[in-house]
Order: sequence, then structure tokens, then C-alpha cells
Amino acid sequence: MNSCKIPLRYPAGFAASALLLLGLVPGAQAAPPAKPACGTNGPLVVSDLNADSYNYTQGESGTLVSAFTVMSPPLNITGGCDAALLPVYGNGKSEPDARVVAVALAVGEVTVLEPLGAVLSDAQVQALRAAISLSPGTTILDNPGSGSFAASLAFTKLDLPAGEYAVGIEVRPQDGVGLGGTVVKSLFVTVTEPTQVDTQAPILSITNPTEAPRLCVNSELALGLSAVDPLENGAGTGVWALRGALWSAGGLMLSDLPGMAVSPALWVAAGEPVSAQAMVSNNAPGQFLVKAEADDNAGHTGLADTAYSVGLNVVALPPMSLGKAFKPGATLPIKWNFGDCDGQGLPPFASVRLVITDPSGYSEQRWAGDGAANIRWELDDAGNVTHYISNYPIPMAGHYQVDLYVDDVDGASMLQGSLSFDAQAKGK
Repeated sequence: MNSCKIPLRYPAGFAASALLLLGLVPGAQAAPPAKPACGTNGPLVVSDLNADSYNYTQGESGTLVSAFTVMSPPLNITGGCDAALLPVYGNGKSEPDARVVAVALAVGEVTVLEPLGAVLSDAQVQALRAAISLSPGTTILDNPGSGSFAASLAFTKLDLPAGEYAVGIEVRPQDGVGLGGTVVKSLFVTVTEPTQVDTQAPILSITNPTEAPRLCVNSELALGLSAVDPLENGAGTGVWALRGALWSAGGLMLSDLPGMAVSPALWVAAGEPVSAQAMVSNNAPGQFLVKAEADDNAGHTGLADTAYSVGLNVVALPPMSLGKAFKPGATLPIKWNFGDCDGQGLPPFASVRLVITDPSGYSEQRWAGDGAANIRWELDDAGNVTHYISNYPIPMAGHYQVDLYVDDVDGASMLQGSLSFDAQAKGK
């Protein structure tokens, strides 16, 4: 049986196409390689410190807290990377491609800005760096292109020379991830010397009188003052004013002391003493207080005072001044006078009062009046009293005391002095 072979016919170019598909034709192209993941572009992004300066005065204590944020660089999405893949850090330059990166925070270099040319010692630099704490110290930053973490800084005041300092706050990414070098932010610290402030009043003292003397009416008190304003390490403002006034013990302001002589002339600098003198006239009996004040130029006033009393001289007149004993039953003319320091007579004191205490302890009071048992007086041509008199019947033998009073400047009855006499029965 004869077979009949029918020839196959192919369209033109078929062989060439087949060979091309089979890769048997020289010059054929392979499929393109897969694109890498898209990566970040540039260094880490660090925000400014929300409080990047701290001013304080030497000797103060306290802490500054500041915050900042560390962020991933932006992604660099181009036609050369596959945006469908999870992004990486370093724009494809890390080995191996990194989905996370370690970041460390550290205190860096210290620079003295003011005063120009000043230098801190190594110990001072280390103390300043140690005064700054950072949180977190080291952490992981993930999510390339969008990741971030919050960081904080705490600075504790320390004793430094006055000046202005810049302290570097370093943000360091791990090596080999294509994030470049360290990013540095600055904390500025300014330390000032304390402002000198005058806080103390002048020290005022009364140099005369040093005790509380009893003076005579119509005498003068030589008042002496001394004042100095403390130096206070240069803060003292000196003495700017001195003044004084005379007061009664009962709180009555009698006069100021306008004639005060001050040496040296005011004002005087702190630490420099100044003295003052004044003559105070004393024209009435009483208890007195000299009040003095010294002002600085900072609103402070130093105070000092001294007390003294003024009284009348009591002079016994005959027959009491003769020193003899009197008879019980006799009437004794109690006679005396008041005088000043020079023994000069004085105008009458209508407030005069006497208290007679007999041997039994009984006391009898007498006041001015016209009766024989009252207190009466006689005047000279100048209107001064020549003597006071009160007739007293002596009731018994023994020792008698006569206390003499007049009112002082406050209207209070004030003892001026005492007299005494003895009564003795006949034959003793």
C-alpha cells in the first residue's frame, strides 16, 4: 500500500519567531530584574528643643526640662524602587537593608560663648555634661519614612562661673544604614552672678548717754549718736539721713532735734561711720526717751533709743534742815523748796503733793491749798517760789518720812525727793 505524504506548510516568518521564543537566536533579551524596596533619603530629622536656653543665678537650685522629637527621613520613591515593598532605611544603601535602626542620644561638646576667651576646667566641663540627662539613652526607630520617637532633656542647675555656654545634644544613628552622621542640637546655658541687694538697715547706736541718768530741770543732755551701714559685700548703700526726736515716757512727742551736728556730712558710703551730736533741753520733770533713726538709700531705717529722767532738786529748809529732833504734840512747819541744778528757784508747781508716813506706817497726803494743813508757798519778785510750807502736828515719837511729788510732762505724779525728821519725847 502506497502511503501518500502531504507536505506541511508554515506561514512566512514562523521559524524565526519560534527560534526567538526558544532563545536560540543570537541577541535575544532576558526579563528585567526585580526592583528593590524604596528607602529613606538623608539623615535623621530632629526637631528643635522646645526650651533650648536656661538662665539662672549662681547659688540657685532647680531643673529645666525640655522635649524634642527624632523622626525618620522621608522616603525617596522613584521609578527605580518598588513602592509595593516595605520601605527600608538608607535608600537601599544599608547592609543588609534595614527596617529598624538603633538611635543613641548623648551629651556632646561644651563651648564657652561668653566671656570671650574664657575656658572651663576639665572638671567643670564634665560636671556640666553630667548635669544633663537624656531620655531615652538608646532606642529603636522603626517604620522607615514615618517612624519617630519623643525624647526629653533634664538640666539640673550647678555651680559654674558666670557666662554663657552651648552644650551639644547629639542624636547618633547606628553605622552602616545610610543615615549619614550625627545630628547635633544646642542647649544654651547662661549663668549670672547674684545681684547685690542692700538688705540691712544702718547700725545705729547711742554713744551718750550710755545709762539712764537722772538730770535736773533746766539742764541739757549732750546726745551722741553713731551710725554705719553694713558693707554687705558691696551692696550697702551708705547712711543718707540721721534724725532724732524727744518723747515722753507716756508717748508724747515733744520735739524733734533740728540742731543735730553730723560729721562727716551725709551721705556717707557703706562701711564709713558717721557721728552726730545734739543738745537736748530739759525744762520739765518727767521720764523721757530720745529716739534716733538712720536711713540708707534702700528703704531701710536703723533705730536706737535711750531713756533718762528729769527731776527737781529738793532742798530742806529750817527747822527741818537743822537736824534736830522734835517733840511729839508740837506742830512742825515742814518747809522746803524745789530748785534746778544751779540751785535757782522755780515757778510754783500747782500739782505739788506730799505724803507723810509716821512711825506706825500710816500715810497722810496733802495738796496745795490755803489751809494750814495744805501746801502753800511764797514768791519772790521774779515769780519764783522762795519756800513751800505745810504745818504738821506731830502725833508720836519716832521717825517720819516726807515724800514730795509734782506732776510730770505726762500728768503723772512723780516723786522728786524725800525729807525726814525724828520726834523724841522730852528727856530722851
